[in-house]
Amino acid sequence: GSILPKVQIADMRAEMQVGNKSVFSRTLDAMLTERLARGEQAMLFMNRRGYSNFVSCRSCGKAVTCPHCDVSLTLHGKNRLVCHYCGYTIPLMKQCPSCGSPYIAGFGAGTQKMEEFTKIRFPDARILRMDADTTAKKGGHEAILEAFANREADILIGTQMIAKGLDFPNVTFVGVINADMGLFLPDFRASERTFQLLTQVAGRAGRGEHRGEVLIQTSNPFNSAITAAAEHDWDTFYADELPIREELKFPPYGHLLTLHFDGEDPSAIEQFARQLMTRIAPVLDPETEVTEPMPCPIERIKGRYRYQAVFRAGKLGRLKQALREECCRRHPKGISIYLDIDPVSML
Repeated sequence: GSILPKVQIADMRAEMQVGNKSVFSRTLDAMLTERLARGEQAMLFMNRRGYSNFVSCRSCGKAVTCPHCDVSLTLHGKNRLVCHYCGYTIPLMKQCPSCGSPYIAGFGAGTQKMEEFTKIRFPDARILRMDADTTAKKGGHEAILEAFANREADILIGTQMIAKGLDFPNVTFVGVINADMGLFLPDFRASERTFQLLTQVAGRAGRGEHRGEVLIQTSNPFNSAITAAAEHDWDTFYADELPIREELKFPPYGHLLTLHFDGEDPSAIEQFARQLMTRIAPVLDPETEVTEPMPCPIERIKGRYRYQAVFRAGKLGRLKQALREECCRRHPKGISIYLDIDPVSML
């Protein structure tokens, strides 16, 4: 019997033009202030944990990266750097490891920094944070959700953990801090995932007797995934997305098959991958499109290099069988391969 929440979009480009460099738009600030004054609860969604997205040197420009993975380390708290892929942790250094400059600092924001900012802006508000760090201990999820359900906090800040499945009747406002975060990933489902996530998190507001309101902060206010989510318009997003999939022969208009290779020696992986591709060439149908073996978007994780070849076709029958046979062959020592048919992620 509830009414879908009213959703507004805040253009963060316009906020910058009027001198607002805060992570809160003026509208979000006003809406949070109003909810707190009425004794209602709010949720702030930011799909990135940590204090800063990465730490970089202002002298040489290099970011501090994980020695085992091709990703930057994330600043947690104000003195700990963590890799979100392998768990590698080091203290925050006082000098740049590349050039020795003391001008090294965190950039961007995660849930930890958002919590700190919100406490400064609303010092009387009771705030809880829910992410992989605060729920690491046994019973962490339950303790946070129970406290919020019992109205022991006014604002719940969280990552994807708070986007779906939660039912708090006193939550009348949801703020999405950076809706663009997953919009431009190198994955053809990036827009679809953004639409899903915004739709899900919007559904946390207004589940009681009062209609909810949602504010989506974005620098791409005319992107179809964001505008359709704001209108609760599944049909329009579907109609906008399908022609793109059809033109590129992506699901549901074709099949994708990703062949993954990983090992410790990138040159050995590439050599083996090219030999394998030569062996299976005779079974490829003329309409099958295939890429050369190439590094994955994140080339190295936990010290192992990752390559992939992507096949795109209407039918994959003969190709699947040939690749399954290849997977059962003995491979060079230290190299493993596996298939992912119609993968849910291209990363």
